[in-house]
Amino acid sequence: MREKIRALRIAHADETSWRHDGQNYWVWYAGNDDLAYFHLDPHRSGEAAQHLLGSEFGGILVSDAYAAYNAVQTKDWQSCLAHLQRKAKELEQELALLKGKARDESAQQFCQNAKLFFGEACQVHRQFNRWPWRARAARKEEKALRQKLARLCRRPLHYPAAEAFRKRLLGPEQKHMFTFLRHKGVPATNNQAERSLRPIVILRKVIQCTRSEKGLEDHSMLQSLKETARRQGKKVHQFFQDLFNLETEKAQAALYRRAAVGKTKPKPSLRC
Repeated sequence: MREKIRALRIAHADETSWRHDGQNYWVWYAGNDDLAYFHLDPHRSGEAAQHLLGSEFGGILVSDAYAAYNAVQTKDWQSCLAHLQRKAKELEQELALLKGKARDESAQQFCQNAKLFFGEACQVHRQFNRWPWRARAARKEEKALRQKLARLCRRPLHYPAAEAFRKRLLGPEQKHMFTFLRHKGVPATNNQAERSLRPIVILRKVIQCTRSEKGLEDHSMLQSLKETARRQGKKVHQFFQDLFNLETEKAQAALYRRAAVGKTKPKPSLRC
């Protein structure tokens, strides 16, 4: 299954915390709307990201801006605009609490405008996915968004956290903010991966995580298979029966009924 994930045209990836025998672990996820692969690892590092996707990923990776993913060489990468929008909102709320001389209205206005900007960019994504792909119009829209972002970030800010965010928006990450306008079918957010990890977060609260190495391995494997079966519209009980009882070739056919390719049209329900 991991090899199938590495062959996808578009893959989503994310990670969340886990506890194993009293130690900090991480649940790593990669997949699309057909396949789901979960891996529990003691590290949140570039090596763990490479274990998930390989050192070279030939498709387009959709993720947040976590530095560990820099260890994976990709064809292209879409930075999650929802994360950037939330960051702007958090800074705006932080600045609203400042009083007196510490108050920085220009920084607060910048964060508010940045929040609106990324909401607008997500709206552009939804508009482009309502109609057949128009490469020339997409390039024109990307240029317009880049110019608008440059105008938004043209003035330095006094508040350190807001200034760091402004520099981030002007830095190398900017070229990955509008990948959805360079490649057909790429979403503007990483909501798919976040939704995929939500059951893990709930399960973490219910079972209080894992204790044994066998439990760690089984949890990764069973969760991957169960979620893959659900995404392919299969009955989970029958799916496991086929995997455990059929010959290898037939079991693999049951597991990989659909071609392992990225969806060309994301679900319209994705929102920032």
